[in-house]
Amino acid sequence: MKIMKIAASMILLLSLSALAQSQPGVEEHLLSDVRDAGIPIEGAQISPAPSPSGKYLAFTGDNFKGIRLFSLDDGKVRELTNLEGAGFGFEWAPSEDLVAFRGSLGKINKKLLIAVGHPDGTVEVSSALSESLSLPAWKDGLVLFADWKNGSTLKSAGPESEDGFKGIKLPHPSGALVAFDKEMKVSRNESGDGRVFFMPRYSQDGKTFLIHCLDGHIYLGKEGSDELRDIGEGSSARFARDGSCIIYEKTLDDGHQIVASDIYLYSISTRMTYRLTDTPDKIEMRPSMAEDGHTVFFDLDGRIMRGWLK
Repeated sequence: MKIMKIAASMILLLSLSALAQSQPGVEEHLLSDVRDAGIPIEGAQISPAPSPSGKYLAFTGDNFKGIRLFSLDDGKVRELTNLEGAGFGFEWAPSEDLVAFRGSLGKINKKLLIAVGHPDGTVEVSSALSESLSLPAWKDGLVLFADWKNGSTLKSAGPESEDGFKGIKLPHPSGALVAFDKEMKVSRNESGDGRVFFMPRYSQDGKTFLIHCLDGHIYLGKEGSDELRDIGEGSSARFARDGSCIIYEKTLDDGHQIVASDIYLYSISTRMTYRLTDTPDKIEMRPSMAEDGHTVFFDLDGRIMRGWLK
């Protein structure tokens, strides 16, 4: 009798496993027609991000130095900035072709600054030079960033908004989420669990944000709420333009270097995770999704690739 029960349990587990494999949430290989994006320059091309209008594809190079814009209309490339580190964590505005970035100046005692770049090549500096600035995040047309060296005060660039700072959350190096009210005063939410959060990104409507954690997971939150939804392991996460999903990479390393990386998509409404690539011999990284909701860009071996999402 006991053997029969064990056998029945095994059959049930196998059936459930087969059922799970047939569900859309575990379907793989959804990314098709993958090809080189055709950017006509030499050197490394990484971290692609399409603009809200769909006219430009921003990307950076080795060591995240500088930002360039590739025109998807005429195929020309323009250098937006050559500042060191500018290509790490840069972000397009929610609905305008404006790029916010953090760059560094100086060879020995480096100083950081926050700036906003326009496709015509104009760059507006939005901060004083500082030793410790957070990465910028767009919300409600404002570029938000924190200067940790000077009392963790919130700074902003853009038109003033009466409720512009209500419920905004940004990460603090010590690990706790920091909430800023509209008077720009700082309150610490001491969770006590020792997690360190970084690189926040907001959805287009500003009501939802994602945040990365040093535990290797990505978390999803809502404005005005202290709850965070753990969507699993991953990095380099970005919202789709309509805010319906998050696209990200999941990497594997051998303790020294990345040996594998694939692209995943998380549906916010259904809470389902979709694996978009399954290529053990390729390292696909830093994905982003175009305005059409189907074109996916990522980098592979120092080249920008594009694929089609079913």
